[in-house]
Amino acid sequence: MGPVLRADHACNSANKKATFVSEQPGTVVSIVSLNNNAAATWSYSIDGGTEVTVTPSGAQTVQITNSTGLANTVVIKSLTANATFFCGIEVRGASGLSLSRLGIDGATAAT
Repeated sequence: MGPVLRADHACNSANKKATFVSEQPGTVVSIVSLNNNAAATWSYSIDGGTEVTVTPSGAQTVQITNSTGLANTVVIKSLTANATFFCGIEVRGASGLSLSRLGIDGATAAT
């Protein structure tokens, strides 16, 4: 299993950063965020590279942002003051089995 950052809280201030350093390099980065009606625009950069801006779309949706290429350090940054909820960041290889335990403590599934 690749290293996973669980960041189950909101970033609701402009120009705030969070840094994730993987225990071992990977070739795929997945950033999981929850969009609300007024989700913030945010960016990410990998290993000090160019910032990539993400503009959330859709209301109350889970968005998975993927990037490929050798990666070890991921920095996410809020660009606006609206809240964006980050659920996790994962750096992993492109093949093999990857298991993640993402969820909300105490949540139940609808039947």
